Order: sequence, then structure tokens, then C-alpha cells
Amino acid sequence: GLESAPLTLLKQDLVLEWNPGCFIHKQLCVDTLQASAVKVNIQTALLGEQSEVATDTDDNADDNANPQDNELILPISINLDKAELARVNVTVNDTHYNASTLNGSAFWGESGLKVEYLTSTGLEVILPLDEPSPSEAKDDNDDQWAMADLPDVYMPFPLFVKELVADKSLLQIGQRQDLFEHIDLAGSYIGYNISLSQLNVSHTYGDANLIGDL
Repeated sequence: GLESAPLTLLKQDLVLEWNPGCFIHKQLCVDTLQASAVKVNIQTALLGEQSEVATDTDDNADDNANPQDNELILPISINLDKAELARVNVTVNDTHYNASTLNGSAFWGESGLKVEYLTSTGLEVILPLDEPSPSEAKDDNDDQWAMADLPDVYMPFPLFVKELVADKSLLQIGQRQDLFEHIDLAGSYIGYNISLSQLNVSHTYGDANLIGDL
């Protein structure tokens, strides 16, 4: 079923304009992609399970599995010139990325997903976190900046963002929620490492400008 697939994609009211000639170069060239709802579910552990079945590994392989062994590699490259999407829901393992609207341009090839530009409204990034005790949570959340102690979340493919502009966004880490009226971002996300060449945010605590690694 869909629940047991390593990668699932559901969409509504899909409009797709593409160039079949790109298949000669092992590419899917999409001129326009529109949808009123999109749901993507990526489970890298299931990718690893399929590999284990194929190679007849032992029953304890899951206990020793390395996230880097479960990288998501597409069979062909995808060149997306223009996307206009609504009600977007993307799940990568236990991490959720949602948006009311999402417009952008990107290329996904052997070296990863390269986003030329991305604009969004109602963006939500929801990260799982082992919850501290109630007393620790109260002490930490009173003074801690939202991005001061991000959990280690593995990205199963290299992600490069040239320009992201997001309005009315939410970052949720565990039970903590932070609201951002506006975000300008450029950077990369490779493995566990987030590198920012530009981050300008308008947060409920105030405005901030950041450059560096997280």
C-alpha cells in the first residue's frame, strides 16, 4: 500500500506542460506545473529495507543502519521551470514541510535538488524532538532563540537554495512554535549540515540577520 512505499506522491487538479524530447538526455523537462493540492511522503528507512531485501542482509541491519545509506537518488533528472502549487504537504521521515501556496523553479539531478527560487505563504516546518522534562522546557523556552538549538535531522538528498522568500511562516521544534512574518533565505542543507549564506527574518521577538552554519 501507499503507507509501505518509500516514496509516494498524491496530487489534485494537476496541470502539466512538459517537453518529451528531454527524455533523450535522461531528463524530465517541465515547463509548467500547477496543482490545487500536493502530498509527498518520503521514508528513507523503507529505502534501506528494500536494499536489505535485495542484498539479503541479516535481521539486525536496521539497528546498525546509517542514514547516509538511505539517500534518495532519482532515476532521471527533473528540470522544473515554473511551479504554482497550493496546499502542499511534504513528509521526510518524521519531519513535515507544509505550505498554503508554493511557487518556484528548480532542478533535481545527481548532485541534489537545486532551487533557483521559491516563494511561499503559510510555510510550516515541523521538526521532531525528544521532549525535556516540564521544568527544563520552561527554562529553555523562555529565553532561547528559535534556531539556537535545532535538532539533528538528516536530509536524504543535498538541497541548495538560491533564493527563498516566505511570508507568514511557522517553525515548530517539538512542542515549541515560533512565528515568522517574513523570511529571506539562501543556503544549503547537506546531510545534517545547514549552511546559510543569507538569512533575514522578521520574528515575533524582532528582526535578525544570520550567516553561517547550523
